[in-house]
Amino acid sequence: MAERYHPDVLVVDMMMPGLNGLEVTRQVRQRSPGTRIIVLSMHNKRRLRVAGLKRGASGYILKDSGRRRLSRR
Repeated sequence: MAERYHPDVLVVDMMMPGLNGLEVTRQVRQRSPGTRIIVLSMHNKRRLRVAGLKRGASGYILKDSGRRRLSRR
């Protein structure tokens, strides 16, 4: 869908059924390079954050983050 619609921002869950968030991030970066990707996860593991960023994510945020953390001023 990202390849077809070219969204400005895509939020992907790290643990989705089928493809995981890291693989989705990698594929979207290849097929829709203008789309910025935010990985949403319940896992606060450095290796996962680094892996997401290496695959092209613009950010990695935890599901239990507060609203202040999600918004940018």
